[in-house]
Amino acid sequence: MEAREGRAPLWAAEDQAARLAELTSDNPEVKERPLRRDVRSLGWLLGETLKEQAGAGLYDVVEEVRLLAIERREAHRAEPADDPVLDRVEQALDGLPVPEAYRVAKAFAADFELTNLAETNHRKRRRRAAALRPERPAPPG
Repeated sequence: MEAREGRAPLWAAEDQAARLAELTSDNPEVKERPLRRDVRSLGWLLGETLKEQAGAGLYDVVEEVRLLAIERREAHRAEPADDPVLDRVEQALDGLPVPEAYRVAKAFAADFELTNLAETNHRKRRRRAAALRPERPAPPG
């Protein structure tokens, strides 16, 4: 993939042995790196597409809500009662015209679909990588 406006490419497979080591690792931190790279790359591409196709305004709302959702998840909040993050999400979405709210929902649906595709691809890659080392026990599932 070409460099993005003077930035490094989304990913580059310069060291195939290191990539294979990631895919065959039993360490959860290491084995999930390729998946995280894919999800970040797809998220970036979706964001660029949103800006190009729907404008920066929609992108800004989607990005604000996405970052708030991450903040809430990292705070391990389970109960919605008196949650300041949920209040900020409501403020970000409050007053959006129905067509704009629909586009926000569609953007999140696309993001979830891309993430699911990345996860499926990652499982397939790990299975193929495991097949290269038949002496190792099969991964669970």
